[in-house]
Amino acid sequence: MSGGVHRGSPKMLRQIDTICNKVGVYPHAFLSGHAHNYQRYTRTVRMNSKDYDVPFIVCGDGGHHVNTIVKAKRGERAQEPFFGTPVDYLDVKPVVQAKGLLLEKYNDRGYGYLRISVDKHHLSIGFHLVGQTSITQSRYDKVTVNLATHEMVSN
Repeated sequence: MSGGVHRGSPKMLRQIDTICNKVGVYPHAFLSGHAHNYQRYTRTVRMNSKDYDVPFIVCGDGGHHVNTIVKAKRGERAQEPFFGTPVDYLDVKPVVQAKGLLLEKYNDRGYGYLRISVDKHHLSIGFHLVGQTSITQSRYDKVTVNLATHEMVSN
């Protein structure tokens, strides 16, 4: 479930996880693009005897064309997933102790962009839809990570 015809890269994720395991740290967030839509996942991992909720964000709908998040089978309608749907089956052979993967939110109907802000305490990533009259009206999704505790809040 990654933009109909676009898939994630379990091989690349295993390489990243291997490095993280080796050095004993895990990123506060992952950002990627190219799926021609917006997707935000939460992957729960265990690192250094602690559980971390890590946002994985795919944002690739900045101007090409927007692909639906699921592709319909011939002669059938696509079954759109609900926000918060468990998608553990996408976390293939994890190297780290992965404890769950959720599709938190997605948008496959319009163009958008990310606004990212960082200070010494927080990392905030917001997805905004194009065509709205103000930043507050355009924000479709936002996640904030506490850099000291790895705690994540979405709003």
